[in-house]
Amino acid sequence: ANIEQIKGMLSNEKIMLEMLTKLNPEEYKNLMATQEKHSQMVKEGAEAERKKTENETRKIEKEIEELIQKELTKRNELLTEERKRQAEINRKHQKELQDRQHEEERKRVDYALEKETEVQKERTNLKMEAKREFDRLDLERKMKEEEIEEAKSKIRKREREEEYERMAQLERVKIEAKALADKNAEIDLAEHRFEQKLKMFNATAEDELQRKEELQ
Repeated sequence: ANIEQIKGMLSNEKIMLEMLTKLNPEEYKNLMATQEKHSQMVKEGAEAERKKTENETRKIEKEIEELIQKELTKRNELLTEERKRQAEINRKHQKELQDRQHEEERKRVDYALEKETEVQKERTNLKMEAKREFDRLDLERKMKEEEIEEAKSKIRKREREEEYERMAQLERVKIEAKALADKNAEIDLAEHRFEQKLKMFNATAEDELQRKEELQ
């Protein structure tokens, strides 16, 4: 309220006080009773209005609550749909990521298998090459061994032949030596016999000579 309104209210109260002071007791009593009745009516009206207002307020609050619930339900439904939509997007995105990961993993595995296959192939080739080289060297070794064995066999054969020849030569020498020894023995025996005969002849000659000497 502004200053003018306050002044007006004070002026009205002053007028009312002046009117009240002019009333007699009966009029004042009736006025008070009327005022009391009016106040009661105003109070009852205010109470009824309050109850009406409360009812309307509760009704409005209920309507507001219902509207809020509807809005919340709608919002929840929208949120649920949005969550579902977002979940579906996330699921698809996750699936795409998993698919990409699986594809990358498959590629890595395929690449690793390919490399492993190449390595195994290279190892197999190296093993085959090593085996061929081993077989070649083994064949050369066997051929060398055969050549050496053949050479040894030839040497042994030649040594045996030479040994046989030496033994035959030795045997011939032994035979010749024996023949020579036998011949020498025969010569010695003949010489011995000759010497014996010569001795006997000499002895006989001496005896004859001695007898002749004795006879003369």
